[in-house]
Amino acid sequence: MANFAKIENGVVTNIFIAEQSEVDKGTFGDASTIKEWKRDGSIRANPAIISGTYDASKDKFYWPQPHASWTLDSNDQWVPPITKPTDKTKHWYWDEAVYQADNTKGWVEGV
Repeated sequence: MANFAKIENGVVTNIFIAEQSEVDKGTFGDASTIKEWKRDGSIRANPAIISGTYDASKDKFYWPQPHASWTLDSNDQWVPPITKPTDKTKHWYWDEAVYQADNTKGWVEGV
């Protein structure tokens, strides 16, 4: 058994566990729209999640962009435009509205 993702127009619409032979014979639809993945990212870089995207040119899954200002880094992981503060005694969360109002800010101390 393996993990698979159904992809429609580059978007993951379903994830399921099945035997490769069932995928190959079309049990879950057109086999060309189904890609195997692994939870640890060893196949296709990231685990597939519903509403995530699949880039056929890179043969990789991407999680949905968490915030409008975040971009993909060279490892194809979403990163914020400002580095997260290193003070581990505090809880930090990203506030997109704060960043949009002043692009030198964005990390906000939580309670």
